Amino acid sequence: MKKLVTLMIAIALVVGFSSESKAQLNMGVTAGIALPMGDWSDGYNMGFGGMLEGDYFLQDNIALGVNIGYYAFSGETVGNFDMPNMSMIPILVKGDYYFQSEGFMPYGGASLGIYIANSEDLEYTYIDPWSGQEVTQVVETESDSEFGFSPHVGFLTGDNIKFGAEVAYTIISDANHLNASVRVLIPLGN
Repeated sequence: MKKLVTLMIAIALVVGFSSESKAQLNMGVTAGIALPMGDWSDGYNMGFGGMLEGDYFLQDNIALGVNIGYYAFSGETVGNFDMPNMSMIPILVKGDYYFQSEGFMPYGGASLGIYIANSEDLEYTYIDPWSGQEVTQVVETESDSEFGFSPHVGFLTGDNIKFGAEVAYTIISDANHLNASVRVLIPLGN
C-alpha cells in the first residue's frame, strides 16, 4: 500500500512539473458492470459499481490518472453452500493513449493498483451426524487486498464535457473479471 501511495505522489509531482505540455485536468465518474470470469464465475454473479476518476492530459493524446471505486458482487449457491456477497474497492493509477485528440477520441491503456475485497461472514447449516441436530456455523471473513492489472479500450466524445464508454479485463490472481462501463469527464482547467 505504501508503494502505491508513493507511486501516486511521484506521478502527481511529474505531472505538476511538466510545464511544456498542454495539460488539462479532468474529473469524472464511471458506472458499469463487472462479469466474473474463470473459476470465480462459479461462485459469483455479475457485479455493479463505479469509480471516481481524475485524469491529467500531459499532451493532447496522453493522459495519466488515478481511480478509486466500489463494486458489489452477489454470491451464488454452489452445491449446498451459499457464497457470501462480496465488495471490491479498486485503487488504481492508469495511463491512456488517445488515437485522436478531438471529436471521437478512441483510446487504449492500462490500469494497475490494489484491489481490496471484503466479503460477508460465511454462515452455513448442517446436520451433526452424531447427534442428528441441525448446527449453524459462522466463519468470520476478513478483507484481503491484491495487486491487479487491467488493460482497457474505449472512447470519449464531446467538446467540453466528454462522454464515453470503456471495456477492461481486470486480472487479479483469483478474481478476474470483465468490466463494461460508461464515463463522463468534466474539464477543470488548462
